[in-house]
Amino acid sequence: MARNSGGTTAIVAVGAGILGAALANGLGAALGPDFVLRLFFGGLAGAACGLLPYFVGRSRDIAFARKAVWISVGCGIVLGLILAMPVAIVLAVMASRRAPRPATPVAV
Repeated sequence: MARNSGGTTAIVAVGAGILGAALANGLGAALGPDFVLRLFFGGLAGAACGLLPYFVGRSRDIAFARKAVWISVGCGIVLGLILAMPVAIVLAVMASRRAPRPATPVAV
């Protein structure tokens, strides 16, 4: 990590935290707590579904596996398990059909 010059990193971090808290509070008040909870638990369900393509594809293509998790999280936020589960299954099939990573030679 780079050295902190002048404390600007800390100022930006505190400002981002305050802005994030205000935005979350405003969204919670504007959209209602039920809607915010649905978004949160939908994303959590999407992350759980995204573990399937992650574990299937991490030995083949780690970048694709990580993207598959985030795609599943986004689908979970949009429609919950109704969308996240089928998308995760399709991504797992896509990950299983990718070419395996070549083995790296071990120096002896």
